[in-house]
Amino acid sequence: MNRISEMDMADIPHCEGLTPEQVIERDDEEGNAWLIDQWGIPRSVITGTVVGRNLNDCNLVILHASVSTQHARIEHPHNEGWRIVDLGSLNGTTVNERMVRNAPLMEGDIIVLGEVGFLFTLRPPDLAEEPRGPGFTVRSQTADLPLQLTLRQGEHSLQLIRRSEGGLIVVGKRKIRLATLEYSLLRALIRQQLEAGESGNAFLSSRELVAKLEFRSRAADSENVRELVHRVRQKLNKFVEQELIESERGSGYRLAWAVSTDPIVTYK
Repeated sequence: MNRISEMDMADIPHCEGLTPEQVIERDDEEGNAWLIDQWGIPRSVITGTVVGRNLNDCNLVILHASVSTQHARIEHPHNEGWRIVDLGSLNGTTVNERMVRNAPLMEGDIIVLGEVGFLFTLRPPDLAEEPRGPGFTVRSQTADLPLQLTLRQGEHSLQLIRRSEGGLIVVGKRKIRLATLEYSLLRALIRQQLEAGESGNAFLSSRELVAKLEFRSRAADSENVRELVHRVRQKLNKFVEQELIESERGSGYRLAWAVSTDPIVTYK
């Protein structure tokens, strides 16, 4: 694993007023290259990743006025190196302070899209590393649980890893990215299982989950919880046959897999 050094962080331009919540990853699977933002948060990219302001058409969304609707595309042609292609953006794309239209990307390059900067790296970042830098508010609601957990169901297992933004599920060699709210749902169910013990009630009602999770809407209700559970199930059903989250009318939701505190093996 690779920790981004303070020297590396200092090279990334700081965009005044931008917050981590304005940079949104829309791909579920972890890529094999990363854009490190000004807080040290790794943003995964794959070949064909489109970066821009449009929530519907971009894989990596940056909600900042200096970034165009579809600003640039990250490419990795077969048997070739990584490249960045500007898509006719208004404020341009630079690599190491040089304006580019189509340019190769090397380890440690500094990319700036409009006014928003990133460090390009091929080295897997430390996914459990806490972010830092102006504009980041630390979330403390999961600080009492380990950064990494193993969930088991019979002979099957998966790993849940806390990232500085959201989380990551590792099933074999597959890596599935979870948004912050999706990850927080699993953490809440895990905590409830651990607190309940073998003979206790591990269910959480929709009302309890609304109170524990940070929904954007103050009017969040059971329907919001149901949709959130459905999203998490959809992501995992592609890779595991056993249901991870169990639901029961009148009781709510609980984790169907057992939580293990066994050490996690670092993946490559």
